Order: sequence, then C-alpha cells, then structure tokens
Amino acid sequence: AIGRYGFWILVLAAKTWLSYNGLIYNMHEIVVNLKLSRIMREPRAEIVEYLMSPAWTRDVLEELTLWVGTLFLFFADTQLWFTIGCSVLGVIIVFFQRRCAICRFATEDSVAAIPSRFCAKVFPYVPGTKKRIPV
Repeated sequence: AIGRYGFWILVLAAKTWLSYNGLIYNMHEIVVNLKLSRIMREPRAEIVEYLMSPAWTRDVLEELTLWVGTLFLFFADTQLWFTIGCSVLGVIIVFFQRRCAICRFATEDSVAAIPSRFCAKVFPYVPGTKKRIPV
C-alpha cells in the first residue's frame, strides 16, 4: 500500500509541478501582459474609484474567465495524468507478476498458447482425475 501511495504522490507532484510551470505561470504572465485591473491589487485609495466602474467590472470578468478556464484545464489534465499513471502502474505490476519476463511477454504468441493453457487450467478438474476443485 505504501508503494502505491508513494507512486500516486510522485505522479501528482510531477503533474502539479508541470502544471505550475506550464499552465499557471504562463496564464499569470498573460494576465499581467493584458494590463487588466488586478482584483484586490489596486491601492486602497483608488479601489473606491475602480469598484463600480465599467472598466473594472469588465477586467474582473475577463480575469475570472481566464482563471476558471485554467482551473478546468488543471482538473481535466489531472484525469489524463491518472489514466497515464494507471497504465504505467499496470504495466509495472504485470511485469512484476510475470517475474520480469519481458522478452517472453513481447515475443510469445499468446493466441497459439490458448489450447495448452486451457488444458492445463481446466482439464485437471475433470471428474475421474486425481485433482479436485479446491472447496
């Protein structure tokens, strides 16, 4: 369980770091370069002038729209990272369970092995044989 939680902590830490450097930091730069009225960043003396002006309202709506879109992308990206993480973790578990037989896994014709595997797994439990189904 600790390994699984450690894996997910690493995946989400990498996702958060990349999201900050790729998405959030760039969105902050875009907002600064648009020269919008910054929400709660104006001096106290000027906030009364800006508070109900059309320009301030427009700038607040634009900035909130940009940040809500960024938040949506952050959560949608989290789902993508979860899917990729599950795939990587599944491959690691499969190779670990098969004792790291990667070459055999990559070169084996698994469809051709179905009859022999079927006989090995099902026929030992046929009535009249010494092996019985464990109860």
